[in-house]
Amino acid sequence: MTMATEVSTGAVRLNLTDAELAARLVEGDGQALAEVYRRHGSRVIAVANAVLRDRAAAEDVCHDVFVRLSRQPQRFDSGRGSLVTYLVVVAQGRALDRLRSEHARARREERQVRLAPTTIDGADDKAIASSMAAHVWAAVSALPAHEAEALRLAYFGGATYREVARILEVAEGTVKSRIRSGLRRLRAAFVEQGIIAAI
Repeated sequence: MTMATEVSTGAVRLNLTDAELAARLVEGDGQALAEVYRRHGSRVIAVANAVLRDRAAAEDVCHDVFVRLSRQPQRFDSGRGSLVTYLVVVAQGRALDRLRSEHARARREERQVRLAPTTIDGADDKAIASSMAAHVWAAVSALPAHEAEALRLAYFGGATYREVARILEVAEGTVKSRIRSGLRRLRAAFVEQGIIAAI
């Protein structure tokens, strides 16, 4: 059964603030969880989808986020921010973890191809592409966190500047500035490593 089904069957809308809903969650109130999902589930899916560009995977992340909320509602601290911000941050973290896991799997597959005694048609091209992806991911991970986060969402996640700004809760101009700065650093790193030629 999906999270959407679990939280919507027989749910009654609760006229409570998010903070009040969070308090009810700590008491184990299932209707409070259903109401939180009704209010914020679509945004959680949108954030995950902006990173993963895969609706089914984004829905899996959303399910994980709400299962975590139902099992550990005390992890949300209303003194540190809103409930929706907490959910978005958790969703983004889960989505990035999933993306990193997929890249790690791709690197393992690339190593297996390199170590294979024989190559099949197209294996060399796949290995080169996978190796380049690993270089790019490593270089992005070495950037300052605010630049890396914006680049991951925009380039790995395919989000627009506006979507990135909404997810990170910063101005669109700030997002553009972070991405430009990050790209400059990436280019310098690739020139230094001999991956691309200096112009």
